[in-house]
Amino acid sequence: MIIRGYEPNSLVDYPKHITAVIFFGGCNFNCAYCHNRELLSFEDGGIEAGEILEKLYKRRAFLDAVTFSGGEPCLQKQEELSCFAKEIKDLGFKIKLDTNGSRPKCLKAMLPLVDYVAMDIKCSPKDYCALTCVKEDIFAEVAESINLLKEGAFLENRFLAEFRTTVLPNFTLSDIETIARLIESKSASYYLQQVRKTENYKETPKEISFFVKAKEIADKFIPTFLRGVL
Repeated sequence: MIIRGYEPNSLVDYPKHITAVIFFGGCNFNCAYCHNRELLSFEDGGIEAGEILEKLYKRRAFLDAVTFSGGEPCLQKQEELSCFAKEIKDLGFKIKLDTNGSRPKCLKAMLPLVDYVAMDIKCSPKDYCALTCVKEDIFAEVAESINLLKEGAFLENRFLAEFRTTVLPNFTLSDIETIARLIESKSASYYLQQVRKTENYKETPKEISFFVKAKEIADKFIPTFLRGVL
């Protein structure tokens, strides 16, 4: 596995839990607004899984959970990622998985091992290739992951899921409605997030009024919340 970073505790990465965060290296998307660009490459981070497990064992009295983030965790070797997750579960932690949904087979294999999934919905299907800089039509895989969370996750009533979209300056209310229709669910939640300015992305974010209208539209299909807007 390629582990590029470790945060010993976070209060914002797993709702209502104190979580450690493991940052896996490598991503198949190259979104211009990404604030973790240092994690896009597949260079070895030099952090061993055993080292992380040792740190978690020592902090098991102070933590509730562990978050798999990145990069894209589901690009790791499936057997290694699953084994790592099992070892963390054996220590008594809950696991949250952050994913872009482009590897539905991996996501499906991980579902029995995780307690919470946060999946990014980047934009309307028609714009996926342009926004992610992926040449092939990747949205078929993303749609499969959406359906996994909508149709399978809640039947067993074992874990929670959220979808989230970082709202870009060129998004329209029609884009938000299209996404909300795709992820329509009474069990999952949907977060509309404000884009952050970075060294590589300096576009002016949407006004709060857009988010208010977008939430009203999306709420018709899925419980929707605003994150990082005010």
